[in-house]
Amino acid sequence: SAQAINGTLVKLIEPLGQTNYFIFLGVVAIIVTTIVLAFSPLIIKAMKGIR
Repeated sequence: SAQAINGTLVKLIEPLGQTNYFIFLGVVAIIVTTIVLAFSPLIIKAMKGIR
């Protein structure tokens, strides 16, 4: 669940510092976005016929 992920990520604030923590989260978001965009043609093809 989202609360479990948040609980795990919050533990990183102290060792990384706030600036590096938010840079880390931004990089992870960019990586996930790139992966989803790369696989979007396959996802669209798999959802063919679903409205």
